This record gives sequence, C-alpha cells and structure tokens, in this order.
Amino acid sequence: MESKTKFFFKWTFVFGVLSIWSVFVIVGAVGGNFIGEFNIPIYKQTSAGIERMSSDEIIEFLFKHDFDIEERNEFIPLESCSLRAEGGMIEINQNNLTKNKISFFIPLANDGLGEGSIISSGGENRLSLDFKVTEILNTDNESLVFDAVGEGRLNRENVDFDNIHVEYNRANNYVLITGMGDENFFSSIPLEVYFKEGCSLNQESFYLFIDNGELDEKRSIDEVRETLDEHPELIDSFEGLRSLYNDYWWITLPPSIGIS
Repeated sequence: MESKTKFFFKWTFVFGVLSIWSVFVIVGAVGGNFIGEFNIPIYKQTSAGIERMSSDEIIEFLFKHDFDIEERNEFIPLESCSLRAEGGMIEINQNNLTKNKISFFIPLANDGLGEGSIISSGGENRLSLDFKVTEILNTDNESLVFDAVGEGRLNRENVDFDNIHVEYNRANNYVLITGMGDENFFSSIPLEVYFKEGCSLNQESFYLFIDNGELDEKRSIDEVRETLDEHPELIDSFEGLRSLYNDYWWITLPPSIGIS
C-alpha cells in the first residue's frame, strides 16, 4: 500500500512539472511570434537609397533632427550590385560606336555610392571613360538608376563628363547610358547585361526615417521620451532604447549627442 502511494505521488509530481513546462513552451512560442510581428527593421533615407539604422543613429535623430517616420512596404536592395553589359550602340559626335562595354559596382549604401567604366569603339574612334556615382536616383523591382561624373579619352583627347546618367532595367536586363560634358555628348541604345552579381531586391515591411534637417536646439529628454511613446516600434526593434527612460539615461548616449 505504501509503495502504491509513493508511486501515485511520484507520477503526480512528474505530471505537474510537465504541465507547467508545457504552458511555458506554449506561451513562449505565442509570445515569440507576437513580438516578431512588431520587430520591423528601421531604415533611413540617404543619397544612395535607404540603409538600416543603428540604435546610436536613432538616438541622434531623436535628439538632434527634425524628422518624419513612415511605414513602408516595398522592394529594397539586399546587397551590393556588380554588373557588366555589352553590345548596343553608342553615338558620340555623330560617330556610331558598335563595340561597347559598361561595368559598374554599387556597394552597400554605407560603403559609398560606387564606380564604373565605359569602353567603346567603332571604326577609327575609341572612347574609354571611368566614372564615379554621385547619386542613386531610383532602386526598385523595375530599375536601378544613378547619376555619375567621369573622365577619360576620346581617341587622343582628354574628355570630361559632368553628367552621366545610367539606367539598369531589371525586367528586360539591359542598360541605357547618356553623358554630357563641356564639348561632347553621347547616348546609347540598350546594352545587354551578360553578368550580374548581387543586384537583388526583397519586398519588406519597414519604418523609414525621413530627415528634414538638424534642429537648432536639441530636444529635451522628456521630448525624446514622448516621441518614443508615440513610436513603440523603435523600442521593439532596439530594446536598448529603453535606457532613455532610466534615471541615468545620459550615460548611454553616443558621443555625437553629448550631455550639455
């Protein structure tokens, strides 16, 4: 009888522990999914498109910038873009160049804007040009468009182009280019892409900081906390921002903010 009683209490205890453990597993799974729905990436607009923000950058915006926050769902670049295209035709100074190659590399947004080159020839004419990207005008599921400046040689003469425009059509896999300088102008019919690495996009939901300029005077900590109260998604993505609610909040500020 005593052994049966011990057996009963033993398995009652085991069953109770397993039941409690099961509850924690279920709650954890549900809670994890619930939190995940709100852990949306935070980006900022730059001249190279959009790039992810760090918690220090968000804090700097909260204290020092006039900004808007927009919720977006659109295609964004996943990685850098290395591309080469050839063929088509480039017309320069009323001469048609039929052997053409363009190559360019667009790095991740925080690694610079990118650079490339153009090599063209036809008959006795030859154009070689190196360029640096100055602005990313568009990057979506349809195209990558940017402006650049470059210098090189047309036959034996040095040439400068302060307005080069490049459009990579993702859907049809071709590149169009135009260039204007002090004395020269060129334009192309489509060059066919034969190599690309990266250059991919992903449709994603995210919050975007739109920078309207730096404030004349920093926001107070109370104003920053009001902004965080209005945008809980920021803390969902960066739990460390909760430190701004602590009594010693200034200890966690990045050096760019200061405590004055």
